[in-house]
Amino acid sequence: MRRKAVAFARAPSAIRPGPDGSLPFGYPRLIQPILDRHCVRCHDGSAGPDKRKLVLTGGPAGGAALAWSKSYVNLKPYLGLRMLTVSRPGQIGADRSKLAAVLTSPTHRKHVKLPDKVLRRIYLWLDAAAPFYGTYEEDGLRAQKLGQAVPPPELQ
Repeated sequence: MRRKAVAFARAPSAIRPGPDGSLPFGYPRLIQPILDRHCVRCHDGSAGPDKRKLVLTGGPAGGAALAWSKSYVNLKPYLGLRMLTVSRPGQIGADRSKLAAVLTSPTHRKHVKLPDKVLRRIYLWLDAAAPFYGTYEEDGLRAQKLGQAVPPPELQ
C-alpha cells in the first residue's frame, strides 16, 4: 500500500543558518569558546584536586604560525575519525565519537552538564569530520586561527 509522505502535508521548513563558526567551519570560533567556558577550569594543564590531565586550552600546539591548538591536538584521539569507503548510520561522526560518549556519561555529567545547544554544536562539528580550518586561503587561515569570522569561499 502506498502512502503519502508526512512532509508533503505541511509547508516547507525555512532553512536556518548554522551556529557562528560553522560557515565556513572554524574550530577556534565554533568549538574553542565552548571549551573555554565549560571545560578549561578542569582541563587547563595545571595540577590540583579538580584538575585533569587532558589540556583543552586554545594556545598553539606547535611552533608553526598556523599550527592547531593544544585542545584540538589533545581531542583528536577522542574524535572517532575513520576513513570509510561506505558510511553506515551510527558508525561515523558524533555517533562513533569517544568525545560525545564522555560528555554525556554520568561520570562526566556529575562535574559539568553541557546544555543541549552546546552539545548540538559539538555534534555538528563531529559529524562534519571535526575540521580545524574551514578555508585554506592565506588570509582566511590567519583570521580563523585568531577566532575571527571569515566569509565562506565564493562558489565557482
